[in-house]
Order: sequence, then C-alpha cells, then structure tokens
Amino acid sequence: MTETDQVKPTQTGQAPHTSPASEGSHERLAEAQAFVTHHRYTHIILSDSVDIEYLSGFRSSNVHCLVTARKNILFSDFRYKEAALAFCKLSRTWKFSEIRESDFSFFRTFIPKGSVAAYQSDVLTVDQFATLRKILPDVKLVKLHQSFAGVLQPKTEPELQSLRQAAAIGDRAFDHVVRTVRAGMTEIDVARIIENRCRTLGSEKPSFDTIVLFGRRAALPHGQPSGVRLAAGDWVLCDFGCTVNGFCSDMTRTFVMGKASSRQKRIYDIVLRAQESGKNAVAAGVKACDVDARCRSVISKAGFGKQFGHATGHGVGRRIHESPRISKNDTTILRNKTVITIEPGIYIPSFGGVRIEDMVIVRDVGCEVMTHAPRTLIEAGGIR
Repeated sequence: MTETDQVKPTQTGQAPHTSPASEGSHERLAEAQAFVTHHRYTHIILSDSVDIEYLSGFRSSNVHCLVTARKNILFSDFRYKEAALAFCKLSRTWKFSEIRESDFSFFRTFIPKGSVAAYQSDVLTVDQFATLRKILPDVKLVKLHQSFAGVLQPKTEPELQSLRQAAAIGDRAFDHVVRTVRAGMTEIDVARIIENRCRTLGSEKPSFDTIVLFGRRAALPHGQPSGVRLAAGDWVLCDFGCTVNGFCSDMTRTFVMGKASSRQKRIYDIVLRAQESGKNAVAAGVKACDVDARCRSVISKAGFGKQFGHATGHGVGRRIHESPRISKNDTTILRNKTVITIEPGIYIPSFGGVRIEDMVIVRDVGCEVMTHAPRTLIEAGGIR
C-alpha cells in the first residue's frame, strides 16, 4: 500500500492486555531511557497507544505514559485498572497510576516545576497541547525529537512471527484469487473474494481497505474498487493486507487477465527490475533514501520517472504505515529487524499501471523477504 499520510491507530476500546511487544520491550525501554538522558529531557510524555504498547507491551484504548531515566509510569482509567495493576506486577519496570480526570492534571504529581518534558507533537491536538501547557505552566514543554521513532522501529521476534503469519495468509489468498478470477467479475467482487479468503485463512481483519483495479484503472495508485467488469487483456492490480495479533501485512501484485501484450510485459519487467534493485539495496546501516534511489533509478532510466510519483515504501507493524518512509527525502538509517515495504510502480492513465510490493525485514546483511507470492508476470487464464 503506497504511503500518502501517516495513519494513526484506531481506538478500539478492546480490553487491554499484553501483546507480542512485551517480549523484547525491555530493550526498547532501556533505549528510550537513554534517549531521555541524551536529549537532556527529564521526562518523555507518550500519548500514542501503539507507541506505548511497543515500549511497554501493555495494550489499552486509553493510555498515556511517562518515561524518565529511572522510572516509568502508565496512566489509564478505572476500566483498565485491574489489568494495568496485573501488568505492572508482572513487568516490575512500570508503575500504574489511575486517571481520574481527562484534562492531563494527573501529570502534575509526576512532573515537577523546572522539568523539561518532551511530548508527541504529531499526536496531541492543538487543544490538547493548550491544556497540557495550562496544567504544567512551570514545565518546559518541547517537541519529542523525531529520531525517537527509531527506538520503536526494530521489531521483536514475537512481533516478527505475527507479521510473517499475516504475510503468509496474504500469499495464500492471492494464489486463490488468481485461480478464481473470471472475466465479467467486478473489482468489488474480487476485493470481496480476497477479504473473505484472508478471513477464512485466519486474518483478524483487513489491515486497510482492499484495492482491486482493472485495466486502465490500475493507473490509480489508491483507487477504490468499483463495479467495472473484468475483460480479457486487462491489468488486475491487487493491494491488500491481513492482521494477526494486531500486526499488519501489506502486499501488491499485478497480473493480466489472459494474454499479456508486449507493452504490458515491458512495463511489468521494468517495475520488477526496479523492485529487485530496491530489495537488493536493503540492509542495516543503509539510508532509506538510498533504497528509494535504487528503485527510482531503474524506472527513470527506462523513461518512466514521471510515472512513479509515490514513495518506494514505508514501515509496517501494528500500523499499516509506520516510520521509516522509504522516500527520496528520508535520511533515516535502517535498523536491523525493521519491517518495511518495497513497492515501486509505473502508472500510465491511458494504459493502466503496475505495482509490485513485498514486505521485508531489514537484516545486518541484506533483507528477509516476508511475502512470497509469485512476482513473475501471471497471465491468469494460462494457469488453470
């Protein structure tokens, strides 16, 4: 799924519990505490429930936390008190404080005058920040440095296992679709087939709205499935994802219904070569922008640079879009065990479009590909 805007987590209201993040979260917490010292903060205020889960392993729809160099406090309301107390008893690295107000006044006890508290400026609304500033008038409030995202990017082994399982469901669902699709079906029909198959195979829910586009409409990077019917010779672009233990998968495959034309084969080959070049560039220590450049170079040299208008990829985890952004402007250094997508594309309005997307795990040397559905051009009628 191509990245346009950062997607924030949905507040589900589900009962809180420990997640796959809880195993291995101690390393993240130690790094976060070192981050406090390095940036000369006294406190970090986290208000994003997914980030808090990554850091602590505790899941709740209403939660804030404070991190200092020596102590860590979870804040949640009465509904989650027992679960939070049980969690803190097991973890011993977190303390719990019950929220009795909704105006941030609970922070007063824990952030004394003269403190330097970093907050998530991309999470709090303008009104929430105004309230926080009013509650803590004698505290210096600063924006949390954007590099903090790097603390949360590497995934733990249990998280990676959930991501692998989600990706494997997608692989099997795609195989089913290729063998099931027929001329005359609508884009909506095929999207439903994908989602139903994923659910049958164990997906909790789609990780985003499924994209299925036929023919010329495949030139719409984020088009919505419609009532357009499939005809022989059409492109079929499928971009979809699954969810396992709250962790997302994301893959795109493009194939042809029936016999592919020579032009279709040429465009597809360019995108495939670009994607392979991008994957070959991935490794810990490499800049995100350098991976993007490898993909973009292949497409530009083939004369289609203007037809590749989105970023090469994005991070994936409990959110379908996470940092880093694999784009020409993101200088983030990739870290071992970070999960990203590589998804170059070419989009020609009068002709259609091709996108090929895989999820990969950044490794110290190279990467581990998580999505294994065929990448060679499939002519759907020829495999029955």
